[in-house]
Amino acid sequence: LIDTGLEEQSEVLLNALETKGVDKIEGLFVTHTHKDHIGGVNAVANAYDIDKMYRAEISENKKNGENKIDNLASENFLPLVKLKAGDKVELADGVYFDVLGPLVLNEDDDNDNSLVMKLMINGRTLLFTGDMQFAEEQTLMDAGVDLSADILKVGNHGNKDATSDEFAQAVSPEYSIISTDTTVDTNSASKRVRKALSESTIYVTEEYEGGITFTILENGDINITEF
Repeated sequence: LIDTGLEEQSEVLLNALETKGVDKIEGLFVTHTHKDHIGGVNAVANAYDIDKMYRAEISENKKNGENKIDNLASENFLPLVKLKAGDKVELADGVYFDVLGPLVLNEDDDNDNSLVMKLMINGRTLLFTGDMQFAEEQTLMDAGVDLSADILKVGNHGNKDATSDEFAQAVSPEYSIISTDTTVDTNSASKRVRKALSESTIYVTEEYEGGITFTILENGDINITEF
């Protein structure tokens, strides 16, 4: 599971996990410290056994030096693993995450310290970006990171301060997913981002009651269903 949404939306997340038949979480990846990504951690931890919690080694600390994700892991008695660029997380035989970023600490906005990972499965690639914005995107492109992916989880809910034209071209996804509720975040799923990703098929989560499932078959075919 990558991120947990707002605390007040925990029931939606738990219902989705139940619908998908989840009975245990082997890994909970938390991309950064903002409340719309960590708010549901306690609810998920209360509902499921979680083997490990993951965060980026580079992460914004509070003024007292503590880290919100570290505190959540401690409160819920979860083993915490800190990931850095170049790490690989094995999920199953031939299925793994390559950790791409963050590469440098951004002291201005923890969005740009987001854990960025590429999932490899059955010859397909999925890029998970957290709330990465222009600054972190640029550090990855400058470092020559291979960002190409078949499926893109669009950064920062499709807000216009993320997914630059150059980044969209570097990824060149076949499918793009924007996770948002535009009635709450009116700047999300922006026209500029949609235009940048116009060569891909774009899905926006608010258009579905539960969500969207991308299933990567053994032969590499992609099945898409809503629930």
